[in-house]
Amino acid sequence: MKFLLTIGISIVLIPLLIEYFLLIPNYQPLTKSLPQTKILESSGLILSDSGTLRYSGYQTSNPLKWNPSSTILQSFRLKQWDFYGFYSKNLTLCIALADIGYIKNVFITVYNGKTEPMTYDKLIFPWEKVQMSQGPEEGDSFYYSDDFIINFANNKGGVKKIFARSKEVDLDLILRKRSGQEEMAYYGAFNKDMSQFAYTNKAYNYIVDGNVRIGNDNVRVNDLLAMMDWTRGIWPYQGGWKWMSGMGRYDGKDISINLGEISYEREFNQATDDCVYINEHVIKLGNVNMNQDPDNDNIWHIYTINSKPTPNYSSFQGTFTVSKIFNKQVNFWLIQSYLYQHFGEIEGTLTTTHETLYFKIQGIFERHFTRW
Repeated sequence: MKFLLTIGISIVLIPLLIEYFLLIPNYQPLTKSLPQTKILESSGLILSDSGTLRYSGYQTSNPLKWNPSSTILQSFRLKQWDFYGFYSKNLTLCIALADIGYIKNVFITVYNGKTEPMTYDKLIFPWEKVQMSQGPEEGDSFYYSDDFIINFANNKGGVKKIFARSKEVDLDLILRKRSGQEEMAYYGAFNKDMSQFAYTNKAYNYIVDGNVRIGNDNVRVNDLLAMMDWTRGIWPYQGGWKWMSGMGRYDGKDISINLGEISYEREFNQATDDCVYINEHVIKLGNVNMNQDPDNDNIWHIYTINSKPTPNYSSFQGTFTVSKIFNKQVNFWLIQSYLYQHFGEIEGTLTTTHETLYFKIQGIFERHFTRW
């Protein structure tokens, strides 16, 4: 009897101990500024022959080549996604195709500023074909089935075509990059030997035109701003992020913003991908913190750790005001995803060494907690 009781207690305690000591993320935001090192190499490979990240820092162009063949022994840890979005007061649209190693999915999230946000998504069986593009501007990403089609196609001159079909949603969009448009290519490590890492390319201020059907409603999209998040990497089992993304036209300028908090290796990383886009130029920011207002859950305060600009990076202070929240949760204990997606408005002040710029734009804010 005592033996059975011991076994029973162990069955209960062991998962709890694993949960507490191994599975709960030990995440703390950065409290000191990183140097925000800009990588100067104009050619070469992103990964070493052993599959580790070769660089830590950022670029405002995309000259280095993604070479995933050296990650084959970690194929189940390789996470890949292509995400496209545009945000306006009347229509916010997020489209993604993702392959996280042992499962794949596609989703389209729509918010019209009036009704509740809606997501149309599908989990993809392992035997179904999904192709992920070789680079941010190289090759196509696609998935085809009887009930869901999605294709992200790269064309000459920085032109992208997005095509999607399902019972509820049809998309036919063209994204154009203006001449000389800068972007944010980021190389960040999750551990000291850089065997766990993320390579991301976040490109904003595309001009998007096309047609969107949502149910029985047809919307013509004309001359809006759009963005791309092209991410590849070997991610740790547990983690997540806060990510804020916004865009709009304010005071005669095309303005976008990309902000994030993520649990990269603190002592080794040389940069973050926090930045503001003004027309075709990227303004690098110091690393950012995001904190919920203690008295109002719908207000998030945003600030760079550096309160003043430096020659290498600028400062920003502002708020995100939430208008709607969409939650999506998957819980299989060892595999979990908790996504809290906020829709709203970003306003704040950018300060560089030569100017101060206030703006107010539409945006989204993700809080994502993962075991994957």
